[in-house]
Amino acid sequence: MVLGNTKLFERYALKLYKRIVAFSELKAHNDHFLLGVTLEDILSYAAILFQETNVKYYAVYVNGKFYCHSKKVEIPEYLPYDMEKLVYHAITAIYFATLEATDEEHKRYPDIDGLGKNARRLNEQECMQYLLFYTKLIYIGGDQKFFTDWRNGIVLAVIKRFMKLHYLGDDNGETKSNHDILSCYKGCLLGGAVGDALGYPVEFMSEAAIFGRYGEEGIKTLKEAGSPALISDDTQMTLFAGNACIYRRSNIFTYGINPATWSGKSEYTIWNGYQEWLGTQGDTRWVDRNGSKMWIYEDERLHSLRAPGNTCLNSIRQSEKGGTLENPVNNSKGCGTVMRAGVIGLTMRYDGYDYLIDAVRLGRRDAALTHGHALGVESSGWLAATVANIINLGYLYDRLEDAFVSGIMINDDAYPFPSLEHLELIDMAITLAYDLNVSDLEAIHMLGEGWVAEEALAIAVFCAVRYQDDFAKAIRVSVNHKGDSDSTGAICGNLLGAWLGKENVAEAFDLNDLELSDVIETIAEDLYTATQKVVPKPGENKAWDRKYRR
Repeated sequence: MVLGNTKLFERYALKLYKRIVAFSELKAHNDHFLLGVTLEDILSYAAILFQETNVKYYAVYVNGKFYCHSKKVEIPEYLPYDMEKLVYHAITAIYFATLEATDEEHKRYPDIDGLGKNARRLNEQECMQYLLFYTKLIYIGGDQKFFTDWRNGIVLAVIKRFMKLHYLGDDNGETKSNHDILSCYKGCLLGGAVGDALGYPVEFMSEAAIFGRYGEEGIKTLKEAGSPALISDDTQMTLFAGNACIYRRSNIFTYGINPATWSGKSEYTIWNGYQEWLGTQGDTRWVDRNGSKMWIYEDERLHSLRAPGNTCLNSIRQSEKGGTLENPVNNSKGCGTVMRAGVIGLTMRYDGYDYLIDAVRLGRRDAALTHGHALGVESSGWLAATVANIINLGYLYDRLEDAFVSGIMINDDAYPFPSLEHLELIDMAITLAYDLNVSDLEAIHMLGEGWVAEEALAIAVFCAVRYQDDFAKAIRVSVNHKGDSDSTGAICGNLLGAWLGKENVAEAFDLNDLELSDVIETIAEDLYTATQKVVPKPGENKAWDRKYRR
C-alpha cells in the first residue's frame, strides 16, 4: 500500500470497520452482511482507489468534475471527498457489490431531505433503513442525492446515531451538546480575540525570551497580556469584515439593492469595511471620499495601530476595489488572509451542501482582496468553510477534526486549479496532534512559524485538535512559540471557540480583561441575527437601524 500517511489511514479504516461490522449483529442482516470481508480486504480496496485516482486524502470538485493535484482524473462523481468517507465508500462498495439494487428497490425507500438535523431522533431500525437507502444509491448511477447528503455529513450522522443507540441505549435524542448556535458565534469571535490578545505581547519574541519572562509555560492569562489585554490588527479587521457583512444583509434584503456607493458582491462590501479599517490606522483617504458606514468606526478604541501587516495596508491604500482571483493584487501568502477568515464562516446558514461552497468561495475572494498567492486564498477558504460547518452542523460530530472540511469544494471558472499544499499541512497537523511522542513545540516547529497562511492555519489546527477539550491549554500552546503568535492564537480561538462555545471561552479566560469584548460580542450577536434569524425591518429596531442602515 502506497499512501502518504499509512498510520492515519489505517486508524480511520479500523474505526469505520468496527462501526460497519457492528451492523452485522442485527439478525436481519446477518445472512449477507460483509460476506466475510476482512479489514485487510477493505484496506486493499481503498488503497487501489487511492492509487488509481492519485487521491491522498482529498479530491477537489470543480464544475462537476474532480481534480486531484491540479490534474483531471476519471473517477466516479460520487467519490467521497475526504479520507474517512473514502474508506467508508470502500466498505460499502465491497458490501453492496454483492447485492442487486434496482430502481424499484430505490423507489421503496422514503425521501429524507433535511435528515441531518433530525438524525439524533432515529431509532436503530430507522438508522438501518436509511443507511441501506443511501448506500444502495452507490450502484444506481452515482445518485446525486447520495453525493450531496454524504458531503453534508448526513450519512455519517446516521452512523453515529446508530452506534450510540446500539452500544449506549436510548439517550432521548441528546447529542454532544445542545449546540447553542448563538454561543458558538460568540465563542468563535471571542475565542479568536482571546488568542489574538494573548499572543500579541509575545509575537516578535524568541522562545527563550518568552519563557524567560513568563515562566516555563509562557504567557498564560489575559492579565499578563495587559490591562486590558489589547487586540491586534487581526481582530480589528475581523470586526470590520463582520460589520460589513451585517450591513450588507440589512440593506440588500430590505431594499433589494445595496446602498449607492456599495457594490453588490459580498467581497466588495467587505472591502469597504477594510477601507474604513485603514482609516483607524491613520490613513483616512477612503473614509474622506466615501464617508463611513461602519458603526464600529466611531469607537475610538479601534483607532489604534496594532502592528498592522504591510501587505494589508499597501493593498488597501493602492487599490480602489482590491485584488481578485482573476487579477491578483500581489503574490503574497501572508497570514493576513486566514487570520480574518473565521468571521466569513459565520455569514453562512445551513441550506444544503451549497452553503459550504459559498463559504469557500467568499473566504477565497475575501483573501484575494489583499493577497494574491493561492495558498493564502485556499487557506482562507478552508477556514471559512470549516467554521461554517462547525457552527451549523457541529452537533453531528464527536471530535473537532471530524467537522473539518478536508476537501475544498469549489465551482469557480476563474480559479479552476487551486493549490492543495495547505491540506497536506492540515493532515500533518492532525497526525501530530495524536502523536504523544512529539511535544507541543516540536510539532509547531515541524509545521512552521505561522508568518504565512498555510503555516498559521496548520499550527492552529494542531493546537485545537490536540487540546480540543481544554480551551485554555490550546490557546496557550498556540501562542507560546517564536512565530506569528497572535495570528496562530486567533485562528485556534476561532476554531475551538466555535466548537466549544462562549461558556468554555469565558471559563478559561476572564473576558473582563479583554479589550473591546463588548463590541466583539455585539458583532457576534448581530451576525447570528442577520444569518440564522431574520433581519429586523426598517423602524422595527431603532438600535439596529442606527448601526446597519446608515
